[in-house]
Amino acid sequence: MFLYTNFSNKHCILLVFFLAVSFTSQGVHASSLSGSVKGLAVDQIKTPQEMKTGLKLLHSCVREAQEKNQFTYSLQKIILSKSGECISKIIEFEQQAGKEEIKSLFDKSRKIIKAVLDWNQQKVEDLQETTLDQMEDTAAFFASPEWQQPHYLISLASY
Repeated sequence: MFLYTNFSNKHCILLVFFLAVSFTSQGVHASSLSGSVKGLAVDQIKTPQEMKTGLKLLHSCVREAQEKNQFTYSLQKIILSKSGECISKIIEFEQQAGKEEIKSLFDKSRKIIKAVLDWNQQKVEDLQETTLDQMEDTAAFFASPEWQQPHYLISLASY
């Protein structure tokens, strides 16, 4: 009974999301990853420990999507948005948590954002080396989503 009273619904929700991402089958689709990330209710996180679990969810989604080459533009936008929400919430925790704990949360958040930044910088480099050299109409290429989307995500992740 004691465990039940101290284990709130928010803990259960975060645990379910974390387990869903951690133990997914090989046939994971980007939509299920984005659904897991969208389901992270950052506004309901009340403790630094819950935040740590939420950041683990985001990090595992990033890692899994990259490994399966399912790190889509829309998933990355959602991850960056949730990361921003997490950072705002971490700032709120500064009064109730220790300095090292807050530093650790900021570090976990930074790693998530850096993964998105690095992914898109590599994508831009690859496009420059392969696609751009073969383009006859470079103006059209620079206006294309293929070129614009990684730059947009780089600017979001750099902010």
